[in-house]
Amino acid sequence: MKKHKASIIYVVFIITLFILLKFCFMPVIISGSSMEPHYRENQFAIATRIYGDIDRFECVVIKTNQKIIFKRVIGLPGEQIEYKDNILYVNGEMIEDNYEVGITEDFIVVCDGYFCMGDNREVSRDSRNVGSFTEDQIIAKIGG
Repeated sequence: MKKHKASIIYVVFIITLFILLKFCFMPVIISGSSMEPHYRENQFAIATRIYGDIDRFECVVIKTNQKIIFKRVIGLPGEQIEYKDNILYVNGEMIEDNYEVGITEDFIVVCDGYFCMGDNREVSRDSRNVGSFTEDQIIAKIGG
């Protein structure tokens, strides 16, 4: 009887763990240096699945056709994002970007989705290269 009870507890534990990982949490290992110094290469983090709003400056896990990437949300759908002289402007209004490291070259873009960038701007491959991301591509977030 004790063996049977232990087996049931084990099965319930496995099912609970599966449900939590499928619907609530996602383990993430940071790849590359694009988020340094805030997140380091090979750093482990637990992301939460997104069931609500995605806010500016949240760190998000993005599923692309090629791989899973980790970036920070800079622009929201419909916004005009501009960097000029290393300063962020959203819809023409200056916004303090406390996460930027390095120099962000000047650009201006109207977001057709979520505009995401790495914190280490000089090495990051992000929305400046591949365009905005859809809400469906953003599968989890860390912090916020």
